[in-house]
Amino acid sequence: MNLKKQLVFFKNLKKAVKSGLPLDNFFNRLAGSAVWPSTRNLHKQISKDIEKGSTITDALAKNTGIIDELYISLVNAGEKSGKLDEIIDNIINIIENRIFLRKKIFSELRQPLFNIAGALVVLGILLFAFIPALAGFFTSFSSCPPCIVRVTQGFQQAFLTQSMIFAVVFVITALAGVDFYMSGIKNIPEYVSFRVIKLPIIGDLARWAELYVYFLVLKSCHAGGLSFIEATELANTTVKNHYLKQFTDDIHEKSKDGEPISAILQGYGEPSLFEPEISQLLEAGEATGRTEESYGDVIYLLRENMESKIELICNITPVLGFILAASPVVLIVLIILAVISKAAGIIMNAPGGLGL
Repeated sequence: MNLKKQLVFFKNLKKAVKSGLPLDNFFNRLAGSAVWPSTRNLHKQISKDIEKGSTITDALAKNTGIIDELYISLVNAGEKSGKLDEIIDNIINIIENRIFLRKKIFSELRQPLFNIAGALVVLGILLFAFIPALAGFFTSFSSCPPCIVRVTQGFQQAFLTQSMIFAVVFVITALAGVDFYMSGIKNIPEYVSFRVIKLPIIGDLARWAELYVYFLVLKSCHAGGLSFIEATELANTTVKNHYLKQFTDDIHEKSKDGEPISAILQGYGEPSLFEPEISQLLEAGEATGRTEESYGDVIYLLRENMESKIELICNITPVLGFILAASPVVLIVLIILAVISKAAGIIMNAPGGLGL
């Protein structure tokens, strides 16, 4: 199930738990009114499993391809700690924030990126279709194409040939190989992840999005009464970036020695991965006994950082889009003027033309 369907599922589970109704009957009733077939089948299966004596965790665990394993683990922790209703609230909060994050990024960036892609397509059509056709038109009349057409076609033939593209690819591959060797990173997926989060603007956005969900899970686990070791283990499952994951793996290992997360982050000396403000907020929370509140402060900080970066991208992309869109327009105008001038010259010099 996608995030929206899982959100509906856990909101229904929250109602069932808080109402005190038998869960097997509750889910059986939900199955009858479910709109989506996947949800209907899930409700029926859960109802049957609970009727046979399974816990909610066991019932959900049979549907790991439908329900995110992170949420199943959190439900398990809630059942063990006796704080299931609180854990479900936190699961709902995590899903809602994930939906918000995706919607914020895609809705804000979709139109600017679409505009840039459209401008690039128009520019490509001009270079690869219109210019060669125009040059062929003039050649068919045994006439030299206009200067702007010859220059554009010369650029295309010089820089967009197979040999030039091969040379560029070779140079980029060689530079990437040297950079990979110098970075000291052991495997290619980790190196690619490293380069992604080191990209200007986009890299920060990707890193903050990963950390945003990571600290959401830590906060939810702490509210549900899980130990820091259990919390870091669960939060670690949300990190997809291979390079960043080696640090969250290390956080989990060091948590077993009782080391607080603020000290772990400070020990990395990686301000480009974990801003100093993050460890400062966590340290303040640990010192005052308000760890959960400090997680919330970090989440708010990351959210503000992402929104400011998205705003920056939205301010830059229209300018870039205008430049890309203006380039074909300027090129078309110059070509039209050159064609008119050239056509006028051909007519004037043709037998029986105005030049006689």
